[in-house]
Amino acid sequence: MKGIVAVPMAILHRVCYVAFVLIYDNFQVIAEEGSMIDGARIPDTVTPFRTPVCADIMLLFDTSCSIIEPDKERIIDVVKRFYSAINSVPMDDTSEGSVRLGAATFSKGIGHQFFLNDNIGSDAILSALSSTNMSDLGCKTHTHHAIESLYTTYFGNSSLGDRDDAEYPNVALIFTDSRSFPKRNEKKAIANAAIAKEKGIHIGIVLVPNKFGKPPREKEVEMVPSDPVEDNTYDIDNDELIEELNGDMSRMFPCPPIMMSDERVCADVLFIFDISCSIMEAHKQASLQVAREIVQLVVGDVRYSAMTYDEDAYLQFSSSEHGGNIQAVLDDLTGMDMAEVNCKTKTHSALAYTLDFVFNDNKSIDRDDKTYPDIVILFNDGLTAPLKERDRTIEAARALKNNGIDIFLVKLWNNRGKDGRPEFQAIPTFQEYLLPGINQGFLDDDPRSVAGVADNIAMQLNRYQCPT
Repeated sequence: MKGIVAVPMAILHRVCYVAFVLIYDNFQVIAEEGSMIDGARIPDTVTPFRTPVCADIMLLFDTSCSIIEPDKERIIDVVKRFYSAINSVPMDDTSEGSVRLGAATFSKGIGHQFFLNDNIGSDAILSALSSTNMSDLGCKTHTHHAIESLYTTYFGNSSLGDRDDAEYPNVALIFTDSRSFPKRNEKKAIANAAIAKEKGIHIGIVLVPNKFGKPPREKEVEMVPSDPVEDNTYDIDNDELIEELNGDMSRMFPCPPIMMSDERVCADVLFIFDISCSIMEAHKQASLQVAREIVQLVVGDVRYSAMTYDEDAYLQFSSSEHGGNIQAVLDDLTGMDMAEVNCKTKTHSALAYTLDFVFNDNKSIDRDDKTYPDIVILFNDGLTAPLKERDRTIEAARALKNNGIDIFLVKLWNNRGKDGRPEFQAIPTFQEYLLPGINQGFLDDDPRSVAGVADNIAMQLNRYQCPT
């Protein structure tokens, strides 16, 4: 990996969100059984970091009597997993995300569930989906009325949550057997879909089995989805549905590239790097590159310290050494020794050291927390070793958060093939502070992965604005 190049801050405008689109068939890395990298077994599938999605998405659920109850339940389960996996990033200092969801059911009538702005934040949205009423509203399938509601009710009205279409495109996902009933309504569904698409609404269809084993109506399934039809028609029975939906959302509706903010961030930041022997060297270097890019992207009064750890914690440099000298920070990150000293991974030791010696109101390192919040950016594989000490790691993270210290966690793959999810889920302050997300693979040395993680963290650090 090339060393860092000093670039004037004014020209560090990024285009990496666009460059880092996940195209499932092209970017997924598939390893042969038992294949090795640098002598370490790699997982069968490593999913790249997904581009953050910016969109207003309306969900339309066919609840007519041609859809059996278990499939109605399956629709809700699929949508909850889809939303949990989509890369919706916070847009300000609230829990508002870059993806909004609204929902309605349809059969003979329309069953309104919730508008785009009824539920803010992932927990509220998932709760609303769990409470969706999937009852049949008359044993007909009036798909045309459901599609019409997109442009007469849900989209085009800012008071109901539809945001600026240039920044947040309008998307509809219709879960249906694609059999308008009575059949004469098929033409109406196609005509209304044409109107919706002319108004800029992107339509995707997720096919659900018909209770009577009948196939989708040919014209309806060919003419309702947006073009290209094959890229916007999905099958609920496809085991890869969640990956395909989220990959396509990232590809088609990426958030705009991050531009350098005129707003200023005030914070004290500590990078913590796992250098134990379960981390591949390429991933250690990718972690350093993410840190360097964050330092270059963030504008404001931010001071940086850095620590490495394996069995013990090793403070590499503190903010008292560099003050606001960004180039000195970059130089130290570039020259940092990432070789393990001991093989074990005692993450709790590093977190305890942080509380005892870094963010402990030591004024030479830890400035006034009201003006300069304390932030940890941890690069970690989720594998405390010995594993019996995992609870100590989770408790040490809780102690930091209880003391007002926010934690980002950048996921690294461990070469032991063990499950790091318990730590990945418990350590970060918020769900969105886990990068990549829980179902989105790991940081690797692909420049797209590095840039995606760095940009996401840099954008989220804009929450920590300097006092006015």
